[in-house]
Amino acid sequence: MDKIRLFESLPLNTLPPSAAVDFLHLLFFDKPALRTCLANKEAFPLLTNWCIKNDFSIQYDEEGYVCIAKTQQMARLILLVDRSERSHEYIFGKLLGYPECCCQFAAYIGEGRLNEMETEVSLWHFPKKFRIINPTAYLEGKSLICHLPCSTQCLPSFVSADKVLTFLRENRTEVAFQQWSSWLTNV
Repeated sequence: MDKIRLFESLPLNTLPPSAAVDFLHLLFFDKPALRTCLANKEAFPLLTNWCIKNDFSIQYDEEGYVCIAKTQQMARLILLVDRSERSHEYIFGKLLGYPECCCQFAAYIGEGRLNEMETEVSLWHFPKKFRIINPTAYLEGKSLICHLPCSTQCLPSFVSADKVLTFLRENRTEVAFQQWSSWLTNV
């Protein structure tokens, strides 16, 4: 099955909208794993079946989070790191494939302030070409990156978002990617 059909076969209707951004990066780019929460209990068997059928590993925790990775060890490790009482923002970000500078930024901010920082980032002014790294549409499943950028001009985040944008332009007729259509006309 080609990757576009693989994306279309995801049970995205049972997951938070942001999961679409994570899966886009996992399937088409260099994201080694993703972590998301389940929107409801029906999601777990559907997502588990999808993973088994498509050679992905899945792990879940008692809080309703799931990690999907190419190996069982990676999925387990990510959830283990996520549950750690110690500061783990840097290593957690690296395991999920985020840029080095953004992982350092998340570690500096600290897990307790990351949600607050997401609100603050929505007020940042991203210069023209860097608008593509604005993550404020992530929760709606419409951003081009799946992490918090370290600045309004983060180059690694820009490179990642630009790859996604190029891919979306090349596949603009695919119904599976219509939620990102505003990027094709506004950039």
